[in-house]
Amino acid sequence: MNRFFALLAALVICAGGASSAIAGVNSFADRSDVVASFATVGAGISLESCLVGEAAPAPAAGLVKKITAANASVKNIESGFVQTKTLKASGKKIVSEGTLYFANDGRLSMKYSKPAGELLVVNGNKFHMNKGGKSSTFDTSKNQMMGSLAKTLTGCIKGCPQQVATDNGAEISEAETAEGYVVTLTAGAGAKRGYSKIVLVYRKSDCVLTKMTMEEVSGIATVYEMKGIKKNTSFPEDVFRVPGK
Repeated sequence: MNRFFALLAALVICAGGASSAIAGVNSFADRSDVVASFATVGAGISLESCLVGEAAPAPAAGLVKKITAANASVKNIESGFVQTKTLKASGKKIVSEGTLYFANDGRLSMKYSKPAGELLVVNGNKFHMNKGGKSSTFDTSKNQMMGSLAKTLTGCIKGCPQQVATDNGAEISEAETAEGYVVTLTAGAGAKRGYSKIVLVYRKSDCVLTKMTMEEVSGIATVYEMKGIKKNTSFPEDVFRVPGK
């Protein structure tokens, strides 16, 4: 069950240099500074080494099925986003922002305007991150953990939380609130690092993702809020270009 959350904690690696994440699963999972920077992404040795008490997820009920069905006709999404990371010890908030581009074939780009120049791109079997002046590109066909991480990120945006839960052995629950349709993915009680819970909020009018909250076992929380969402729009294909060396 913890595979899902250890994978997402991988993204957090980038802040200290994504290349160091390859050194081992422990350093990868123990550091949460990168997911906090990119909603949404490291490396690893094997998925099995990240698992703790994995269990089969409960099947989704009506709302999750509705979300998936509504998003089936969405070809692409362009949206501004604001990312807020709250540090538990000090209560300090670190705010970043930028523009997100997504295509329903699984391509994803997050271009940061604050801090300027930071970038995350998922395109085919390539996973690229530029954080703090350090750039790394991974081959997801050869790096199983990065491949699973890419599928988790794009699956949440695409409106397929049940598939994400199934792939990662996470428990899933749903609720309708004033904020929207809320889907919660939860790790087991034995989780000691990574993420304990991820909460996804989908807009009631069209079931598009508007908010994603990632809660770490350590108590740190990172929230991504989408602004000015455009569906089935046109934007340059080169937003998904993976920078060369």
